[in-house]
Amino acid sequence: MDGSTDAPPPPPAAPAAAPVPVAASAAPARRAPAPAAAPAPAPAPFAQWSGVTINGGNFSFTTPSAPAFARRPAAAASRAPPRRPKNKAGKAPKGVDKNWGQGKSAYAEARRKRREEAAAAAAAAAVAGADAAGPSVPSAPSAPSAPSAPSAPSAPSAPSAPSAPSAPDDGMEVDDDEEARLVARLAAIQAAKKEKKEREQSGQS
Repeated sequence: MDGSTDAPPPPPAAPAAAPVPVAASAAPARRAPAPAAAPAPAPAPFAQWSGVTINGGNFSFTTPSAPAFARRPAAAASRAPPRRPKNKAGKAPKGVDKNWGQGKSAYAEARRKRREEAAAAAAAAAVAGADAAGPSVPSAPSAPSAPSAPSAPSAPSAPSAPSAPSAPDDGMEVDDDEEARLVARLAAIQAAKKEKKEREQSGQS
């Protein structure tokens, strides 16, 4: 027999044991809840003065319990400091010369340039007129003029009207002495340039 088909059936399983009741005293005791944490006491003030007499009156002063920086929120403490404003008052406005009032303003430079240009033009015109005229030819002696008849007495002139008050000097007028000095200087410069040019031309030839 190989025991594959003629084996007896297995015996029935034993019934499960009934649960044994446990006494209440044998159960573990439950843990009591932890008592709530007491609130932290408020910090005591840094200092306190009482009964201070000022000008005949009694006053009581109490400092705050915490400094001002401790009461600020955290966001305000981490905020970047404000940017420093630009010093616009220390800068001159646009179009104003930095050397104004020190003899080198834009108006003074413009007046000087106009004076130099006018003097240079006058000197150039004088030199050009002298070159165009050429050597002067002596003129013939003039005939003696006849004696003139005595003139009639002139009528008295009417009184002149009072002149209008002159406008205040704005610095635009050119002094006569300064103009004469500039004209003479430019004439000398033109003459020196002319002599130099003539010397160069004679040396090349």
